[in-house]
Amino acid sequence: MILKKNIAIYMVADILGSGVWLITSPITTRLLTPEQYGAAPLLMALWSVVALCQYGGMDWAFPFFCANRPEERVSVTVTATFIATSSALITFLLFSAVALLLPAVRDYAGVSIWEMLAFLAGLLPMVIVSWYLYILRFNHQVLAFARVSVLSRTLGALVALPAMALATQEHRLAVGWWIIAMVSLGGGWWALYELRSASEHIYDWSVFSQSLARSMFRYGMVLVPGGALYVLVTVTDRVLIGVFLGPAEVGVYWLAVSLASSAILAKVWFARAWDPLLVEWIGTRNPAIYIPNLQRTIVYITILLAPIPVVATIWGKPIVDLLYPASFSQMAQLLPLLIMVGVVSTLSLVAVATVMIANTPRYHFPNYLVAFLINAVTGIFLIPRVGLWGAVVGMLVAEVWILITWIALGRFILANLRLSWGPVLTVITLAATISSLYQPSVFFPNSVMVERVIVTGVLAAIWTIGWRIIQRAPETIPAA
Repeated sequence: MILKKNIAIYMVADILGSGVWLITSPITTRLLTPEQYGAAPLLMALWSVVALCQYGGMDWAFPFFCANRPEERVSVTVTATFIATSSALITFLLFSAVALLLPAVRDYAGVSIWEMLAFLAGLLPMVIVSWYLYILRFNHQVLAFARVSVLSRTLGALVALPAMALATQEHRLAVGWWIIAMVSLGGGWWALYELRSASEHIYDWSVFSQSLARSMFRYGMVLVPGGALYVLVTVTDRVLIGVFLGPAEVGVYWLAVSLASSAILAKVWFARAWDPLLVEWIGTRNPAIYIPNLQRTIVYITILLAPIPVVATIWGKPIVDLLYPASFSQMAQLLPLLIMVGVVSTLSLVAVATVMIANTPRYHFPNYLVAFLINAVTGIFLIPRVGLWGAVVGMLVAEVWILITWIALGRFILANLRLSWGPVLTVITLAATISSLYQPSVFFPNSVMVERVIVTGVLAAIWTIGWRIIQRAPETIPAA
């Protein structure tokens, strides 16, 4: 089926791309100091805050206009690209001016002026390439997406690491960032080549529509505040850790988030394959098509992702202790709940369909505002007292709030997405409870490794039974 096939391709692309960074992270954490390792996630958190309008709302408007004006697909694509590119350039220039002129920004991230210049050199190409990948994804150019993604992410890591190893300690961060910047620039040219090969001339001024641009811009900017708040939800943890604990702790936290990518990346794979199909299903305006598909999808997500936090609870500590320096050991405690954050947010990608079906974007802002406040207040209260654990709790509670709100809207308020959430939420709650309470050595205090193997085997048996039950259920998602 289309969804399974596309998820598989995105999965392979991300494993080859992000996998390189994860595989090499034991080397990177030894080449860089904890402060240097935490600089990039801190600067990216700052960029995320100021780049709320980096595409002029086109990342929100494009799917809606593709679904509602399929006959104007080419004009929608070109018009959105002109707006997105112009907006990205303006936002980048404003951010660069602030970052270079205000020493407080560099002091907060703990970087020099040359390191800041290297970071900025790679930032704009990265943003533009992200938009090109967005267009490839919505046009179902999955293999082209994979090629561009792997090239721009894998090559940078492979070249940067040996160059960083040859540089002196104080220059390693800047050297790595300059190399990544050059690779990102090459990735932009390659993405344009892939688009042209697929007959996607995204800068064709002859099909640009001013009236369409005004409509798309108005629609997108209505959704930007809500999207901006969700971005704040996802970066508040890093910003607060930087304020209360410093760049070194940000580096530890960000590496824990990266290791938790077994669920976080699963969300990315799912979203990339899911969004274009959701647009097409909802575009049919036929509940008999999209309701069964959405129901089956949340069951698939649950059966595939719910066991992962429990496995992280069992195996997180020995893996972290084996691969990373002692200064990163606390990551093992963070992994299970960070993965649970990814599981909950993946389910939200389905539940949020309720507002797309009803074409009511006004619900995004209040939902994400409350989630942001929950995350910020929790972090401000807990991070100074319990450290990184407080940031994870804030993120998890905020994501749970978002999911429950979308579910309530779909079932009771808008009443247009009455999915059966009871069994799904029960399984997720059970997995979260086990992840929070279970401590290896409960059953075999003198043979912890044996206990880990036995418990993992029991979980694998339960998962296999559940997966076979799902596989035998009637298929509802259209086959390729």
